[in-house]
Amino acid sequence: TKYFGEFHEASGKYVISAAWQSGLSNGARAGEVFGLIIAGWMTDRWGYRYTTMANLVAMIAFIFILFFAPNVQVLVVGQILCGIPWGAFQSVTPAYASEVAPVILRPFCTTFINACW
Repeated sequence: TKYFGEFHEASGKYVISAAWQSGLSNGARAGEVFGLIIAGWMTDRWGYRYTTMANLVAMIAFIFILFFAPNVQVLVVGQILCGIPWGAFQSVTPAYASEVAPVILRPFCTTFINACW
């Protein structure tokens, strides 16, 4: 918290304000909404496999933003950007598993995805 927080004189510690904590917690959820929307378009255009691979590459790139964030503002932007592939994974993986898996395994695969998410 010393790196991203502000010094709080009463406690003598560095703290991250409640507004920034809320932004960090909910930034990824906001990005997931866009990821859910974009994933449908990407899947129609390129298919499940390439959509998943493109979002995996995007996730790798966006993690670098989080890792090298110099301040809390960039950290929130990184969280929002990481949310986009997470949203795509939420919508693409169950549909892809239900198409690829054998009929007898489809309920188990789709339930396993939802249970582990």
